[in-house]
Amino acid sequence: YLQAQGIKMSMYAVRQIKALNHLYCKRHKRFKRTTNSDHNRAIYENLLEQQFSMTRPNQAWSSDITYIWTVEGWLYLAAVKDLYTKQVVGYSLNERMTTQLVCN
Repeated sequence: YLQAQGIKMSMYAVRQIKALNHLYCKRHKRFKRTTNSDHNRAIYENLLEQQFSMTRPNQAWSSDITYIWTVEGWLYLAAVKDLYTKQVVGYSLNERMTTQLVCN
């Protein structure tokens, strides 16, 4: 916009003026595509059918993978939780999302 008006100003100068006036840009969160449904791998049946109330420990476990952004890059955390005790019974952390992450 400034350039279109014939005003020449460095990015540093614009940033400094914005800071002095308490003006901040809305930052976009990093987005990582996490699902690729275009594959020929087996798709397993949902045995629990959204029924998560268990009557004893180790009757059913659930698992999930989460993505953690660090200054060194993405980390992947796979966790397994007992649905009766609500305790995490195992987890694995790795720099790469491979089958080894969820099998460890």
